[in-house]
Amino acid sequence: MSVPSVHRLPFADRIGLAALLTFAGLLRAFVLWNYGAKLAEDNDQYRAIAQEVVAGRGFSDPETQLPTAYRPPLYPLLIAGILVSGGGNLTVGFVQLALGVATVGFTYLAGRRLGLGRASFIAGLLVALDPLLLYQTALVMTETTAAFLAAVVLWLCSERPGRLRSFGFGVALGMCCLCRPTFWAFAAVAAVVWGILYWRRESRSNLPSSTGRANGGEVDAMGPPPSPPATLPEGEGRSEHDCWRNALATLAGIALVIAPWALRNAVVTGWPIVTTTHGGYTLLLAHNPAYTRAVVEQPWGSLFEGAAFDEWSAGLEADMARENPPIDSSHLSPAAELARDRWMNEHAWKYIREEPGTAVRAGLTLLGRFWNLTPFATERTPVSKTMRIGVAAFYVAVTVALLAGFCRRSRADWLRWWPAAALIVSFSLVHSLYWADMRMRTPVVPAIALFAAVCIRPRGNPGDNV
Repeated sequence: MSVPSVHRLPFADRIGLAALLTFAGLLRAFVLWNYGAKLAEDNDQYRAIAQEVVAGRGFSDPETQLPTAYRPPLYPLLIAGILVSGGGNLTVGFVQLALGVATVGFTYLAGRRLGLGRASFIAGLLVALDPLLLYQTALVMTETTAAFLAAVVLWLCSERPGRLRSFGFGVALGMCCLCRPTFWAFAAVAAVVWGILYWRRESRSNLPSSTGRANGGEVDAMGPPPSPPATLPEGEGRSEHDCWRNALATLAGIALVIAPWALRNAVVTGWPIVTTTHGGYTLLLAHNPAYTRAVVEQPWGSLFEGAAFDEWSAGLEADMARENPPIDSSHLSPAAELARDRWMNEHAWKYIREEPGTAVRAGLTLLGRFWNLTPFATERTPVSKTMRIGVAAFYVAVTVALLAGFCRRSRADWLRWWPAAALIVSFSLVHSLYWADMRMRTPVVPAIALFAAVCIRPRGNPGDNV
């Protein structure tokens, strides 16, 4: 398959892509016009942390003004860059509009590389129309940036890389992990799958030459895994050294991006954290007796909020206040923040071990929330019935197309498409254990759209080689 790029597309396809991107931009402009006031909200304190950075206090807790690792750093640093340049809420909205449009473009280009041909327009259109991504354009949260980076990663994964492209992939993946630590699960799954594919290639290379030639088509069809590919086309100096050089280039790219965050955390907390100190809370939030009573033991759609949540939160702080030294919210410090994260992790895993059946049921509620087809109406975010029906109709159609796309992949196709599948599976696995709701699904929307578009593409589509 040749490498598609915008300037090599047929003229009609370039016009179509321009129209698609314009449409995506207009939709997001409408969302900003309608919901732009929400840009002033800061529920997760990303803007507040960014303001600490701009004020010269570094990546700090806005309440204590002490160093923190509670939130991943990439998005607050992006907001800080906007603020220090003189931008405000409107600028944040336009940046997120641009990222949303770029997400559509990279999804389209990834589809062309994966052989979708003109069905790539469908993948891009699904991303452009996705209700979660549209709504997130007007929120100061990580979802828009995470989806953009995921689309970039899938685009990089869809071509057989050399060392430079492998390094670029590592940089992009590192940025993903600094935006949403859940991407570490994708990196782990990708490394395992790449190892399996590499082992299989090495096993085949030890077979008699006639057998190797018989299998050569399948090996060459495997395409690039998120880590560098195990093979190169015949006649291009394919070697084990090429494979490992690409792997090292990928690791170098990841390390270049992640190392400053880990080193900074080692200095301020005493531990080289590569994720955040928020993981323990998101694990405990779904694995405790209060959540079990409020959600697991109740009918579908029950929420953990209101008095039940407030009572649990107050009890949690009281328990941590009794620790020696106390680690409740009134004694926050970088060391206490790390201790809180570990304390919550330990108590969550203790509950899981003691109540394995409940943990499984809780996991099913989380997975259901992650793949929910319509948003819940909560006390903080009421949703009209009309809106819920419209969102549900869109996601029912996309989910059916996603499942059909999975089923249409041939064995050779899967050797090129598995990075997109790994992204969907890894996020689903993480959020069957850690806290989940619909918006947690936004980073995998580009992968979902690519698979959904598969069921639109006729077999033997002549656009496959564009």
